[in-house]
Amino acid sequence: YLSPESKTLATIVRFSPIRLMFSVPMSVYKGDDFSRDKATLQVVLSDGCILEFKEFKVIRDNKADKSTDSLSFFVDVENDKKFLMPGAYVEIRFVYSETGILVSKNWLTLAPNGAEVVLLEEGILQKRQVEIGAPIGNKYWIKSGLKEGDIIVTVPVSPFQIGQAATGVPQ
Repeated sequence: YLSPESKTLATIVRFSPIRLMFSVPMSVYKGDDFSRDKATLQVVLSDGCILEFKEFKVIRDNKADKSTDSLSFFVDVENDKKFLMPGAYVEIRFVYSETGILVSKNWLTLAPNGAEVVLLEEGILQKRQVEIGAPIGNKYWIKSGLKEGDIIVTVPVSPFQIGQAATGVPQ
């Protein structure tokens, strides 16, 4: 996955708007679309200078490279000041600004009136509406609706079980 530790390299292939090309191994790609409303793009130059872009466009190549078992992506950004040069290698990072709790999408029910989680409250299974943020692969940010100490039920619960007594096993 793309992170500061992954040292993902991208190749610059066009001047302005400049196009950065990068690959993500299929084994770590979780379906992220790297959209600009969810992340800031950081481009780390060879001298360590970091450029940040709030506006960018990500394009995914729809076929996997079988020789490297990876997907290719292209990112277009404005390069008015000509900091980025075609043919140069840079490190890229997508920095997500969401805050809250990151949970598996399997722990959520996406209902017409919003997202819900099942909690174990005082030994009783209860549904609670939560506000979710950006999906990150197969997970969602829960921005609000939970408080410290809430116990999220991580196994499937039928609607008939809501309101019933249950015991939990910490994970």
